[in-house]
Amino acid sequence: MIEQFRFSSDDLPEEEAFDRYRELYASGADVTRGTGPFRAQVSATRLDRIILFHRQLSGVVHARQARVHADGFDHFVVTLVVSGSQIIHMGDTGPVVAYAGDVILTDMQKPSHTEIRDAVLVTASVARDLMEAALGSQLATAHGHIVTSPRSDVLADFMASLAHRAPTLDPAAVPGLCRAFIQILGAAWHSARPSPRSQALQQELAQRDAVDRYLALHLSDRSLSAESLAAAVGLSRSALYRLFERQGGVSRYIQAVRLDALRAALDDGVALPLSTLATAHGFATESHMSRAFSATYGTSPGAYRMAALAGAEGRRIELARRRWNGWMMKLD
Repeated sequence: MIEQFRFSSDDLPEEEAFDRYRELYASGADVTRGTGPFRAQVSATRLDRIILFHRQLSGVVHARQARVHADGFDHFVVTLVVSGSQIIHMGDTGPVVAYAGDVILTDMQKPSHTEIRDAVLVTASVARDLMEAALGSQLATAHGHIVTSPRSDVLADFMASLAHRAPTLDPAAVPGLCRAFIQILGAAWHSARPSPRSQALQQELAQRDAVDRYLALHLSDRSLSAESLAAAVGLSRSALYRLFERQGGVSRYIQAVRLDALRAALDDGVALPLSTLATAHGFATESHMSRAFSATYGTSPGAYRMAALAGAEGRRIELARRRWNGWMMKLD
């Protein structure tokens, strides 16, 4: 299943709509009113460690200044301007205007300030290691870079098509499409053949995809271990450990995948008893599941599920916010 959420300002008074939008984005940016009336239409789809947004925005400013040192975000944002324009400040540099067809790269570890007056955007939040696979050693200088036509043309076409079709994609196609995104981004960036480092990292992405596919089919197996996982996907134990070193090791990654799948089930309103969910997600006991979930999400599975029992509009906004926060935890 591919997770999604939507937000629309159309059915709310403008001030209330803006407050809801600011609440939705609160974990990622400081949102303020910009020039002109506010309007927002957001459609978001999670494609593993790429989160894809199609957004129609007007009268809004997104800023990341002091929070870059506090919120732990470690990913990049790749933004295609489909129509209209946006005014961008990156760090201490003066304003730059990005127009239709331009693709902007933003490092979430660095300050940024963006004003959108009337634009349609396709935005991809991309895990840092995926970006490194695309850009190699040049990742360090990518913040604020704008890829323009004609180098951006194929990437722009791919991003627009992916955003349009994301809600109806077959989940089995997602890993290949994510790798294609990285390769096309790399082709748009590099004037020459990608570096050996980039090629090696893209091979690691394929290996990680194999691990994720196996885990998705065997989450309920409590005997799952680094040894059995390595054997199942054809990797040595040392290669598997290197693959997930940044995630704190193989066992920690397996638990993170289990918790993420549990969060998604709770967000989708699965009404099974918590003991049944614990077994289905490979936890030894319900209490083990609850402790791990609380340590990660700051609340118990039962309380997390109950938090959705608000009014219709509040429930929809809360679901979007919680789902997005959960996605970001996996991304960073």
